[in-house]
Amino acid sequence: MELGKLHQEGKKIEADKMVKLLRLEHRHANVGESIRDMHRTVNRAETDARQYREAIAAAQQAVFERGIPLAEKQVYLQALELCTARLLDNHVSSGDILTNHIDRVLNGAGALSPDQLPDQRPRQNRPSNQRPNQGSSQRQKPPGQQQSPPRRRRPRPNSA
Repeated sequence: MELGKLHQEGKKIEADKMVKLLRLEHRHANVGESIRDMHRTVNRAETDARQYREAIAAAQQAVFERGIPLAEKQVYLQALELCTARLLDNHVSSGDILTNHIDRVLNGAGALSPDQLPDQRPRQNRPSNQRPNQGSSQRQKPPGQQQSPPRRRRPRPNSA
């Protein structure tokens, strides 16, 4: 009877393990798709931003160029304002899209709920070159031994 109970618990553990592995595979696929979408969004946003910056630079150059009539300079100023506004909108909308992608990656299907997160214990602050059992003070010489004086540098010969 005890052996049968152990066998059933083993099957249940194995089934739970398979479900977790399938969830991880599904999450891996979703995260990969989200990351590819993020790359496409960033590339598209950078291409658009580069085009807007080039148009802004051309409009600025035309505004300060000599010999261009005032009416034409006003058109360039309007184009400058429009491109600047669109560049700003491009950055804002791209940032919103990326935020949504990141949220989907972090909080999407298969993400751990707060009660499933591993125990987060505060870490001790210590320099990275110290081992856990090392103290923060340097080794002290025994009382009978003296500290050696600091080394002096030799003066360099002048080569004139």
